[in-house]
Amino acid sequence: MARAPEPDLDELLWTIAVARIIFGGAMSIQAPPNLSPGELQKIIDAGINDWGGVSPVTQDFVNPEAPWPHLNDLAGESARAGKYLQERLTIYPSYAMDGEKWLHPELRTRVLQMTDAEGFPRTDEWVSGQGGAAPLETVSTLNSRYANEHISEELFGIVAKARQGTELTEREIVRLFQVRGPELAYVCQQADMLRHEVNGDTVSYVVTRNINYTNVCYFKCQFCAFSKGKLSENLRGRPYDLDSEEIARRAREAWQRGASEVCLQGGIHPDYTGQKYLDVLKTIRTATPDMHIHAFSALE
Repeated sequence: MARAPEPDLDELLWTIAVARIIFGGAMSIQAPPNLSPGELQKIIDAGINDWGGVSPVTQDFVNPEAPWPHLNDLAGESARAGKYLQERLTIYPSYAMDGEKWLHPELRTRVLQMTDAEGFPRTDEWVSGQGGAAPLETVSTLNSRYANEHISEELFGIVAKARQGTELTEREIVRLFQVRGPELAYVCQQADMLRHEVNGDTVSYVVTRNINYTNVCYFKCQFCAFSKGKLSENLRGRPYDLDSEEIARRAREAWQRGASEVCLQGGIHPDYTGQKYLDVLKTIRTATPDMHIHAFSALE
């Protein structure tokens, strides 16, 4: 290599383009951004999808005369080429998603914990359903202004369909869940606009009480931690089947405490018939005539 002539930009672009044609769209192709300053958009247009290893914190001792650009600069150059700069692990996302094949068993769990649903690294510890404020970086992204040139025509079309009430295909729904960066801001802001048009800015709630009339269930749903039977008494308590007197008492108590609704949820008891469910409704309606009854799952 020491005696070989330095390849010029055209040769680099040709090599990237030919590699993309030969290997196809699924192959990850990278080129270092530090060796072609001012030409990064051309390199992206030639077909790369990865800049390789870029350290935001350590000095570049590998090539000090041509250090890697700062991440903010690299993100800006990528955005001007219509791309969003996304951090990845040292393992490519497609390989991380197929950890059974590509990862040693001792690494799989940790890699899974560190990645999101597409194999990219999680950048914070926030998990939906656990409460707490959303990460500042995410809030900043959602509130940011975006340029239309950073939103793909495909995404414009999908959002337009949704805004018009047209049913989306499965592929289109998946695409909405895959948005990042400016496209995430666009989708969320469009959704907020639709919410405002349909519901305005009023947020409603109801004071309700759940009445779980039985936890006996002959279904064995693997996700359920509610149903109980003889085999689980030592784990989750004893099974119960409330009588009409107790159901009425709970409904009256809810009304006295300010509830305007009761929500009826229970297991699929093997001894219940359709009449049993009608009896439960009659019991509550008799005890609390003005109570709204939100009752039963489709299975019940």
